[in-house]
Amino acid sequence: MTDEQMTDPRHPTFVSGPPAMAASARRTDPPIVRPVSPTEARRLVLLASAVGVLGQLLFVAQDAGVNVILWTAAVLATAAVARDRATAFDPLDAWLPVGALLFAGFVAVRADADLVAFDIVTALSLTAASIAAMAGIRVTRRSLGGVLRTGVRGTAMAVGGAWRLAPSLDGIGRVRRSPAAATWVRVFRGVALALPIVLIFVALFSAADAVFADLIGDLVRGPVDLGEVPGRLAIAVALAWVVGGLLVLTRASTDAMRQDDPLAPPVRVGGIEGTVVLVAVDAVFLLFVTLQAAYLFGGRDTLAETGMAYSEYARRGFFELVAVAMLAGGLFVALEGTVRERHRTYRLATLLLLAATGVVLLSALYRLALYQAAYGWTELRFYVLLAIAWLGFCLIAAAIAVITTRSRWLPNTVVILGLLVAVAANVVGPQSFVAAQNVARAVDPGAVPAGGGSGLDTAYLASLGDDAVPVLLDALDRLPPDDRATVVRMLVERRSELAAAGARRGWPSLNIAREIARMRLEAARLP
Repeated sequence: MTDEQMTDPRHPTFVSGPPAMAASARRTDPPIVRPVSPTEARRLVLLASAVGVLGQLLFVAQDAGVNVILWTAAVLATAAVARDRATAFDPLDAWLPVGALLFAGFVAVRADADLVAFDIVTALSLTAASIAAMAGIRVTRRSLGGVLRTGVRGTAMAVGGAWRLAPSLDGIGRVRRSPAAATWVRVFRGVALALPIVLIFVALFSAADAVFADLIGDLVRGPVDLGEVPGRLAIAVALAWVVGGLLVLTRASTDAMRQDDPLAPPVRVGGIEGTVVLVAVDAVFLLFVTLQAAYLFGGRDTLAETGMAYSEYARRGFFELVAVAMLAGGLFVALEGTVRERHRTYRLATLLLLAATGVVLLSALYRLALYQAAYGWTELRFYVLLAIAWLGFCLIAAAIAVITTRSRWLPNTVVILGLLVAVAANVVGPQSFVAAQNVARAVDPGAVPAGGGSGLDTAYLASLGDDAVPVLLDALDRLPPDDRATVVRMLVERRSELAAAGARRGWPSLNIAREIARMRLEAARLP
């Protein structure tokens, strides 16, 4: 290889810097992505531009709805078309695009703002992971360090990868040298010169004649308001830029990026040191578990011992216990990733910590049940219940990993369990569930324990979204008169809001929960 080849940017082996430094860089630091040919780059530019234009049509002046799943499907289809067929797609990664479409579809089903935000973020993350899998990167099989590094590299590609499509501009000069292309270039120049002159005359004629002004106004408005063009163009370019960077990954990823390169732990801990840490933490946990068995689960006299009633004692410290369980899980993951040798004593101490953490979770769950029985359900309490369930499943998975010495797969399992719990949340519907439970408390006050709050919290119900509307409509005839009147006023106001919003939205904002609420409110006999 000559020095000219090494310093020529058009040469596929080009590396920036002096020739000697370039050769050294190639030996010690293999490239993350290979160069993209001009033909490939032009193709990716067209695909990314099409996805960007589609994105601005679906999202500008629209709410989240069916547009999210349509755009997600378009991005995945574009990546599938652009991918290098020579790269192998790992069968274990087949769930990634399915998961991306599933969570994107939930956005069109649920109207809970918090849940929708989570679904959008999850759909975007799984879409990016799907594109990485299409590039030949084995995502599901990677270790935690490999996933983190892949995520960092993928983010860098999304932000700056589109710069690698610059070679697509190389062909423009060659095309312009043809006679037909030169003619079209001159036509475009004439249009550019004529446009400001025409606008001046149009403005003068519009000021002189009202009919002409109305005609021009109708032409300008058309199906798309030209006043939105700059914003739409900016959004289309931004979306195309990000998608273009990710598409580069499907064509240019190399073995250096496909290899699972886990992050090495900064510190290594010996087995004895790790065991000492676990035994010390186990002692604290066992003391707490003993007290829980005596006072919370055993029902001993807390008023005489602590000055607190049993119900107050049960409700106190609920969130702290959830935090303790999460920190214990973090300690377990940290030790599993840094301890050099895991002898039998270490594994027994680990299993004891997991068992004690399970008791802590049961205590938190019991406290949540008492709190919910006294004051009813809220979305926060619903999500906390899901978090407890997720942590419980993670503890079981951790125990299995310790017994089978397969801790490497635990982070992957934890993520998948979290996604399954999120799917359950979308299927159940937090707002409809919470509304139904609170209505049941208002209809049957006898179900509320002594000292608990009864009646319908209409102020809180008003803060719920459209998922709660069908539940409230079905319960109107069973509510006490005062609560019924308040709920009717709330539903009438919501009907007006949906009617006004429906006039502004287009079909990309279609959402099943909003549509069901709108139809039910229009059909209901409300004043």
